Amino acid sequence: MKQICLFLCLVISVNVFSQNVGIGTTAPTSLLDVNGQITIDQKNFGGFGGLLIKGNSPVSNYPNIGFSIKNTAATDIISALIGGTINNNVAGSEAMDLRFYTSTTGLAGLTTRLVIKDNGNVGIGEVNPTVPLNFASTLGNKLSLFGNSSNHYGFGIQGSLMQVYTDGSGADIAFGYGNSNAFTENMRIKGNGNVGIGTTAPGAKLHIGANSTGYAFRIDQNSSGHGILAYVNSGSSTQTVFRAQGFLNGLTILANGTVSIGTTSSPNASATLDVSSTTGGFLFPRMTTAQRNAIASPAAGLQIYNTDRNCLDMWNNKGWMSFCDNGIFFNDIEILQSPSIYWSKKAEFGGTASFSAVGFSIGSKGYIGTGADVTFRKDFWEYDPATNAWTQKADFGGTARQYAVGFSIGAKGYIGTGSDGIGGVYKKDFWEYDPATNAWTQKADFGGTARARAVGFSIGAKGYIGTGYELGIAYKKDFWEYDPGTNTWTQKTDFGGTGRQYAVGFSIGARGYIGTGNEGVFFVYKKDFWEYDPGTNGWTQKTDFGGTARQYAVGFSIGAKGYIGTGSDDFYRKDFWEYDPGSNGWTQKADFAGTARNTATGFSIGTKGYIGTGSDGAYKKDFWEYSQ
Repeated sequence: MKQICLFLCLVISVNVFSQNVGIGTTAPTSLLDVNGQITIDQKNFGGFGGLLIKGNSPVSNYPNIGFSIKNTAATDIISALIGGTINNNVAGSEAMDLRFYTSTTGLAGLTTRLVIKDNGNVGIGEVNPTVPLNFASTLGNKLSLFGNSSNHYGFGIQGSLMQVYTDGSGADIAFGYGNSNAFTENMRIKGNGNVGIGTTAPGAKLHIGANSTGYAFRIDQNSSGHGILAYVNSGSSTQTVFRAQGFLNGLTILANGTVSIGTTSSPNASATLDVSSTTGGFLFPRMTTAQRNAIASPAAGLQIYNTDRNCLDMWNNKGWMSFCDNGIFFNDIEILQSPSIYWSKKAEFGGTASFSAVGFSIGSKGYIGTGADVTFRKDFWEYDPATNAWTQKADFGGTARQYAVGFSIGAKGYIGTGSDGIGGVYKKDFWEYDPATNAWTQKADFGGTARARAVGFSIGAKGYIGTGYELGIAYKKDFWEYDPGTNTWTQKTDFGGTGRQYAVGFSIGARGYIGTGNEGVFFVYKKDFWEYDPGTNGWTQKTDFGGTARQYAVGFSIGAKGYIGTGSDDFYRKDFWEYDPGSNGWTQKADFAGTARNTATGFSIGTKGYIGTGSDGAYKKDFWEYSQ
């Protein structure tokens, strides 16, 4: 008993006045003051450890473990703390967070460094972690995996940026599976920024390694997998294919640089680019003439689509060749016209194949009648361009004949003169056709002598006939005006050129025109061209017809322009010319699309011209429409 008392007296000193207990010290300054090491052997205490630190109610009395140091003033100062924060002290639902504090300024500077929430979330620099590991919401380095210098392997955060980094440009970042000692790599980001997929040594910003069993590159657009696939064709290292999944190959590139688009086959051996489609075409760059001309140093063969002219343009090292629907142009100057575009074939003339007929238009309809095949004709036909159809009308009111004259005034048509006999029985009767009643009415005979092969046209409310041939008398140049209001003829100033037959006549606005023809039995073909002004009753010679001198041609006007074509000199002709009264000049247009011929007939309706019938050695009945 004495030994035990002596031991306790030596080891434990109790200050009975302050109730402090000291172990290893005779001057305890707190309820329990231990000077030396404490060893706690775990005993069965509620199934937990052998040290219990209690906190009392209310919740502000938290259980804490403080760590103090004795400062230079010999004062114990707590500079680190482990404490519990009570969240709930309701019986059966007790909950507490565990916090770790440190300080650089003693007790007053204790700052929460780490929190373990009651739900297991851990916050480092974050007092309320909402995820299993939550760092403070501050910018800068967040986690170092290797190294503790200024450069290291780790993670960082800057404004709207998450950073993953190594300690230098010579180190890489790899992605794969397994573990650090048994790692299978799938992708690598080099320190220089190159990315490799399927390769550990990417030599470009994106380097996809060889993959002989699958696609090297794929982008899925939707859940069906449709997107973009790229791969080296199976069994070939010389063919790369890009295609939309589930469809034909979109793009195939061979090692020699040839390309095919829209086909499962390799490019055609003769082509550098082989495009295959049944639903679309190849679309050239589209631009205006000004934009085309602004191209610096165009390469020979460069092609564009000209939106000003609606043409395909190609640079041929000397200038721009334009391939258009109305011809071919060089630097926007026409060098070749396209008859197949200007001219379109229409329904054949409704009567028999014939020549030397007359033609004119009334409103939106055209008319052809008289002429000859193996005999003289008097049948009369109406053409409707809206339906592209011919309808036979009442026969011409006079005798069957050829080489007559026809024109229209207002809503009526007129035919007169001509020949109705073998060897020349010439006529001067004159007839009016009314489309409304489909009837012919004989009018006052032509004021001149009976004749054939004359010309005629109308200006305003008056009609005109002149030139022609009177049997046994000679070639005529007298010129007459018909007034349907008074049904009378008045002789006007003679035609300004020489007397002639087989000429061409038409009117443009308030002027009439006569040209070409022949003036003698020796076939002196003419190409002079004359304008008649009814206001002055005078003739003015204009620029000669642009083609060769000829007879048996066809003439008509469309708007403010006149046209002459076909006919014959010593050969049948099919060239076609436009006259512009404003410039007094002729421009060759697209050749007549039918066979070369003479003795055809023609007229205009609105903005279209028409030529048909005639002879090319055989009588014709084809009929063609001209578009400007």
